[in-house]
Amino acid sequence: HPLDTLKVYAQAGRGSPSSLRSLFRGIGMPLVTAGAVQSANLGVYENARRALTPQDVEPAPLWTHAAAGAIGGLTITFVTTPLCRIKVQQQLSGASAVATVQSIGSWRSLYAGFSMSSLFEASRGLYMFSYCVIKRRLEVYCDANSDGVLPLWARTVAGASANVVTWGVMYPVESIRTFQQAEAAAGKTPLDAHTCLRQMLAEGGVRRLYRGYLLTIVRAGPVAGVILPCFEVVLPWLEKRL
Repeated sequence: HPLDTLKVYAQAGRGSPSSLRSLFRGIGMPLVTAGAVQSANLGVYENARRALTPQDVEPAPLWTHAAAGAIGGLTITFVTTPLCRIKVQQQLSGASAVATVQSIGSWRSLYAGFSMSSLFEASRGLYMFSYCVIKRRLEVYCDANSDGVLPLWARTVAGASANVVTWGVMYPVESIRTFQQAEAAAGKTPLDAHTCLRQMLAEGGVRRLYRGYLLTIVRAGPVAGVILPCFEVVLPWLEKRL
């Protein structure tokens, strides 16, 4: 979370947090909701993948992973956009979650950055596609078990690498979303994505769109290196027992 706070400050062009404690502003909402959001995303992804995969085709075609990942991401956009909006305002202002929600005067402000959020969440299709491609490439370098499942370390490497690839492509989109939400958090009328893009480019060119990128990459690898392998380990275990 401290890395995320530093990223938000960099993307919003607001300098840096004033203290160590301020790095943890807004941590409550992600702690409470992250598990449910990831569960919804991966649950929709897995069901969509199974529905799209032709019968008796193994492994599933790569396009089914991409399409299912995008569907899962778009499904949670209606939840992640307001959650991110509240988090960003807390990180920049230091207000509590209750006070922040009370200060948001309209649905338009609450859903500031929705179009960019939709585009960003849809990139989970690229994420899952990259993950599967990297896993298949790693099969050459390690031995799978009798069911064709790669060792956990290989899936961890694939998950981390896929997230780094996706962030590299989609970071400008996330930067624009954060800029929109930061403007809304400051009490201004939410700007459209095109206006935000022009303002950001005028401030610092293309490099402005990648402020805070290194902080994100440091965080993105380990996070994804844990989530997807855990999902693949836990899901079969649960299906055998339910």
